[in-house]
Amino acid sequence: MNKLVLWLVTIFLTIEIALIALPINIKLVPLKPMKTSYYGKGDGFHGKKTANGERFNKNEFTAAHKKLPFNTYLLLTNPKNDSSVIVRINDRGPFIKGRELDVSYAVAKQLDFVRQGTAILLVEEVVSLTNLK
Repeated sequence: MNKLVLWLVTIFLTIEIALIALPINIKLVPLKPMKTSYYGKGDGFHGKKTANGERFNKNEFTAAHKKLPFNTYLLLTNPKNDSSVIVRINDRGPFIKGRELDVSYAVAKQLDFVRQGTAILLVEEVVSLTNLK
């Protein structure tokens, strides 16, 4: 795992689930690459309730998937530019044939596929965290 990805994972999870002790060991399970689209910019979804009941925020790193459990964390990597982010599943979708994952506008912007609208992303599930101290 490259240092940038480890750094991003560590920072995100530290903030998201309030980990105090660093460093951590992260176990990732590769899933298949997924055709991914985004939502939240000019489409009326920002502020609406998601399938798990929370309000959708286009500026948070969240995603929608048809079957993955809510609060599943995924490491997404755009192989075209090697940028990565961690997202949390909080919604259901996408509902367009051929698409497997919908991410927030912030994720699409960070992974640099806003202009294209979709991207094939490498997907890994974050399955465990172990404190190394």
